[in-house]
Amino acid sequence: QNNYVVFNNMCWKIVRITGRGDIKLILSNERGEDCTQFYPFARWDGKTTITKYMSNDEIYINTNNEISRVNLTNSVIGLMYGNPNADNYFDAQANIYDSTILKSLKSWYDLTITDDSIVNKLSDVIWCNDKSTNNNGYLFFEGYYMGLNRQNNPSLVCPSSDNTHGNIGNISKFTSQDTNFGNGMLKTMLENGKYKYYPIGLLTSDELVYAGGKGGTINENFYLVANGWYWTMTPGQKAGNYVVRIIFIYEDGQLRHYCGNDGYSTGNGNLRPSIALIPSVTLDETIENQDGTVNHPYVIKVNEN
Repeated sequence: QNNYVVFNNMCWKIVRITGRGDIKLILSNERGEDCTQFYPFARWDGKTTITKYMSNDEIYINTNNEISRVNLTNSVIGLMYGNPNADNYFDAQANIYDSTILKSLKSWYDLTITDDSIVNKLSDVIWCNDKSTNNNGYLFFEGYYMGLNRQNNPSLVCPSSDNTHGNIGNISKFTSQDTNFGNGMLKTMLENGKYKYYPIGLLTSDELVYAGGKGGTINENFYLVANGWYWTMTPGQKAGNYVVRIIFIYEDGQLRHYCGNDGYSTGNGNLRPSIALIPSVTLDETIENQDGTVNHPYVIKVNEN
């Protein structure tokens, strides 16, 4: 009841503190500083942003003119993806092309995070798109992604290896500039040859489980439930003729993994952006009675030297 934070004229909720002290937030209301209003989904286009997870409708044409829909293959689980026609894990899961979700997050960031004083308060944390799996991880091979097995035993450690492919490195660990602990792929090259960085992501299913969510179990009362279902960054499963299923949280608090009925990931889901604040942020002392409640949220001081 006391984790409301106002930052950049938006209301957020604190999810957790990372191991190095960063403050991870999830959007509660982007319509101003009134935290009693609850509009948790990104609205950068003037209405709720609806997306299909992970580049699903795009057609990929490789150098051999082979055509494959990304959403029919294991490549679809990536926040970024490689060659869906690839015959090996690392080429299929390579972080080359932005997914639909990443494009939407970048668009929202471009329109809402516009001031350097705001950007300077954001931390470059790891956003975990866990690509570790017990299957081959490319083309149409079936199997689980390891996040699906953690719905009752969550972990905040983003894997860098799995039993099938061994050392997968930082392929799952999305960061904007950090190439030591992460992959530094949350960026876009501008026309002048410089990069714009995007320290933004989504929560993992593990973080939702720690907050009170469970796979297939109704819990409408924990604080990350919203008035619509929204995507996590955690892959689920590739099964049968269906595409890879992505874990999401439903309105009743259940964690589920989606599978399109027509062989595509055509389910429309909401994006609920998440950011992290650097540990050194302070409160705006000109505002009284800040206790983190919905009527008296914490207000982050921005314009400071």
